[in-house]
Amino acid sequence: MLSFFVFLAIGSVDDDSSSSSSGTSLPSGGPDVCDCTRNAAKIGTYAFDQSLQSRCENYSYRLTESQKRQRVNQAINRGCL
Repeated sequence: MLSFFVFLAIGSVDDDSSSSSSGTSLPSGGPDVCDCTRNAAKIGTYAFDQSLQSRCENYSYRLTESQKRQRVNQAINRGCL
C-alpha cells in the first residue's frame, strides 16, 4: 500500500524504453521529491499531510513518463527512495 502512495507522490513510471530522458527537465514549482516520499511513508499517522500529498499527486500527474523516471532517479540519488 505504501508503494502505491509513494508512486502517486513522485510519479509512477511505466517501463517504456521509447521515451528518452535526455533534454527533458522537470517543471519548476513542484514539491520536493524527498518531502513527497517522506510524507507518503507517514500515511495512517497523525504526521501525514494530506495537503502535501495532494500537491505531490497533482505535480506528478503533469509529468511525462520521461520526467517521472527522472524524478524517481532523483529520489534514489538523494537517498529518499
